[in-house]
Amino acid sequence: MNKLLYTSASCAFSLFLGSTASKAIDFPEHYRTLDVHQEFTKQSTDFKVKNVFPFYLPDNLPGVPVFKGAKGQFSTTAQANLDPTTNQDITSSETLFGVEYVTDRCPKAGQEVYAMDQSFPGIHYSLIGNIVKQTQGNKTQVSNIDFMNSYGIPMNMGKNGCGVLYFDGSDFQNKPYTMKADLQLKYTFQPISIGLDGEFIISANNQVKPALNAYVVIPVTAGEGKGQGVIRPGTVFAVGGNISTAGVDSKVKGNWHVRYITAVYKNNSCQIAFKNHSATKFFWNDNTGIASDANTGTSTSPNNSSALQTTATIIADFTVAGKDRESIMRQVNGNQNLPVHVEDGDCVVQAALPYGDSTSNSATNMNMESQTQVVYIPD
Repeated sequence: MNKLLYTSASCAFSLFLGSTASKAIDFPEHYRTLDVHQEFTKQSTDFKVKNVFPFYLPDNLPGVPVFKGAKGQFSTTAQANLDPTTNQDITSSETLFGVEYVTDRCPKAGQEVYAMDQSFPGIHYSLIGNIVKQTQGNKTQVSNIDFMNSYGIPMNMGKNGCGVLYFDGSDFQNKPYTMKADLQLKYTFQPISIGLDGEFIISANNQVKPALNAYVVIPVTAGEGKGQGVIRPGTVFAVGGNISTAGVDSKVKGNWHVRYITAVYKNNSCQIAFKNHSATKFFWNDNTGIASDANTGTSTSPNNSSALQTTATIIADFTVAGKDRESIMRQVNGNQNLPVHVEDGDCVVQAALPYGDSTSNSATNMNMESQTQVVYIPD
């Protein structure tokens, strides 16, 4: 007899994160759960035949699942084995339980195998092992588990894989012997790197009238699967890559500056800043404002970029200063605002805010190219 039930849910736990680029903070890392319940009763006198049962993660996950931990119990129920002379209970049963996954050839429920290496050579990977030994008959022996791994184990099952429960047990007396697993498996996802890459021609000629800011934008959108040109709700925990700025035209003259800001737009600010924007990665321009007067340091029309608003959480920020046909490459480094949780309706932005000074003119144009990479873990 065998019974199988599995369900899934979403939870969160607290993960201590820190790096040289960000302060160490206590930040909630989200994880999902999968409840797996399996019961199987057999009669045997030895360990020769084992039984395996498949279980499945939900379809269309946003990334490669990573096993983080489990809570629950394994148990056995054995009938008493009494000594025929003394009537003493000499029950002695044993079951090795295993939780694994295979990348192909998912078994049927209760399928008999002699060894995992024999039935699934090179395609099975262990997640949990638990041994239960019982010495009292007509009772249930329980082994409880509750743990979280510091480092997760990728479960790259592919399209043809599945999880596998492994029951290798016997009461050695050929009586009905019940093995049972009641588990809540906890998993998150492998980090995903997505590019805020794009190329613009920008101008530092904003002494008299505004020039244009430039933006590369990736929306945060809930949905099935990984998606294309979007970030799924989750935690942005790193930003890197580089940005190149160059006065490539032979006529470029004057001083130029560009402030580069990588930011997360929250609280509906993405829709406000980029009205009726594309549902996937897109590019945008808006006015820079007028550069500050060299003598007074003031501006009658300062840059009102959306990247400078309080609803934008800046996760990387630096300014480059060049002249004429200079070429400047700068690495993008995350700051103390990481990690940041992103939700449906937010967006992640690479902004370029150019400005000039009294030497800038209509020929002060630069080619900028972003190769910024954002790394996040889906919820």
